Amino acid sequence: MENIYMTKNVYENLDLRIVAEVIHLLKRKIRKSSEENLDKFQIFEVEENKMIRRQEEPEEMEEHTLNDKFRKMNIWAVQGSDESQGRYWTIMFPEDY
Repeated sequence: MENIYMTKNVYENLDLRIVAEVIHLLKRKIRKSSEENLDKFQIFEVEENKMIRRQEEPEEMEEHTLNDKFRKMNIWAVQGSDESQGRYWTIMFPEDY
C-alpha cells in the first residue's frame, strides 16, 4: 500500500471524519484499479452530507453519503513519486497546491 500524507493545512483544519472518509475511498480506489484506470489526481467534493469522488482520466465519478453535514469544500489527493519511498499520495486543499 502506498503511503498517504496530508498538508499541514488539512491536518489543522479538516474534520477528522472527512479525512477518514477521503483515506478510505482513496485506498479502495487504489485497491480496485489497475494502473491505467487510476488518475494521479483524485478530487473529493463535499457538500452537506454528500461526498463525490471523481477523476478526469479516465473520467469517473462516485457519490457517497456522509453521516453528518459539512460545509461545501473541495479536497484533492495527488499521487507523487520519490526514489526513496516510491509512490505516495498527498491530501490537500486546492489552495495548498
